[in-house]
Amino acid sequence: MFPTPWEGNWTTVTGRYLNDEKTIGRSSIHVVNGGTNNTGEKDNYAKMRFGLTSTLLGGGYFGFDYGTARHNDLWYYDEYDADIGTPVNGPTNVLNPSNKTITSSVWQRDFSGGKVIVNATNEAKRVQLNGEYEHLRGTQDPLTNSGRIVSSVRVNPQDGVVLLRRTEELFDASFVNGSFVRIFDGNGDVKRNGFFSFDGHGQGGENIIRYDLDRDGKREWIVAGESRVDLYDDDGTLYKSFYPYTPAYHLGVNIAVGDLERDGSVEIVTGTENGGGPQLRIFNKDGNLIHPGFFAYDTAFRGGVNVAIGDLNGDGTNEIIAGAGVGGGPHVRVFNKDGRVINPGFFAYDPAFRGGVNVAVGDVNGDGIGDIITGPGRGGAPEMRIFDKDGHRSKSFMAFSASDRSGVEVLATDFDGDGLFEPIGMSNAPFGL
Repeated sequence: MFPTPWEGNWTTVTGRYLNDEKTIGRSSIHVVNGGTNNTGEKDNYAKMRFGLTSTLLGGGYFGFDYGTARHNDLWYYDEYDADIGTPVNGPTNVLNPSNKTITSSVWQRDFSGGKVIVNATNEAKRVQLNGEYEHLRGTQDPLTNSGRIVSSVRVNPQDGVVLLRRTEELFDASFVNGSFVRIFDGNGDVKRNGFFSFDGHGQGGENIIRYDLDRDGKREWIVAGESRVDLYDDDGTLYKSFYPYTPAYHLGVNIAVGDLERDGSVEIVTGTENGGGPQLRIFNKDGNLIHPGFFAYDTAFRGGVNVAIGDLNGDGTNEIIAGAGVGGGPHVRVFNKDGRVINPGFFAYDPAFRGGVNVAVGDVNGDGIGDIITGPGRGGAPEMRIFDKDGHRSKSFMAFSASDRSGVEVLATDFDGDGLFEPIGMSNAPFGL
């Protein structure tokens, strides 16, 4: 039980715990157990947080249960789902930064994706943060885990808080530059605060992907404008431009990236915007055409085609997923890398709707198989839906106001590095081609 009265107060127990990590070595495993003092008050969230955040000052594991009378309770808390990344420093005394000795003070520790703060004093303290952070978004203690964005935080005595570092960058999937994005979990619940996704390498309304094209551990930029696709190195240097549909075409280009050949190399797949034929073309990572392309829908259709790449059956091979553009029904089709239809497709919304359908792919539930995420085009409500490869719907939720009729652009990426893809909705109200 943390802190154990028979071993001393918080200062003694925490100091011994952190000292043991240094003297025993990092190969050891430390487990800190907190409890309710045998009262069964599992909703004493402050007591749980006090133990958890104290443990996170070091590298140990933490659990919270009934107490010394029994340890067979399996209680779960909002904080257990928080991915704050890896430590970037050791514990710091907020009230006296030069003092490294563990005392009854306010302590914090920074992580790559967040920060933990523990108040071991007997009075509430306000801590100024080095920038903006997000409170967790939870259900058990909504006053603390409210999802609010803060630059300072008040921590009660004998309590702690886990905060998430704010990020306004999207990686590994195409986003509409300058759009407002909202991040959800696989159940359609809001997971993080929204933000405007703007990248200076492109103009507002252009499609951008930050992706490691050459597998060197650094992400490049793929920027698709009205007619041209620009490739920028990880240092921001433009190294290639190409025209997927000739320089005479000026209606907009959709893009997706992924390994279609299972050879470790990345391909770029392009689609047209409203006014273009629904032709998909495939280029290598350097922008060289490697497949002349194919039409995802009737060659006479002039609404364009939206595109995504992902493994829909878990066999390790990525498929190409197409969504009809403006003027077409909300029809989704699946192709292999050679343009052969491997799934005739399904209507993600009412077949009579003529705003088209936006598509993305990502494993949102952890089963190792990509899910298809859809959003209607202009004229539709911003209702995101999640399907399997055969069009069986598992989830449906509104990304923005149900009264809005601007539709919703969609993407899927592992935003917080927890191994699950987050479905992300983008408001496309400000832009249009």
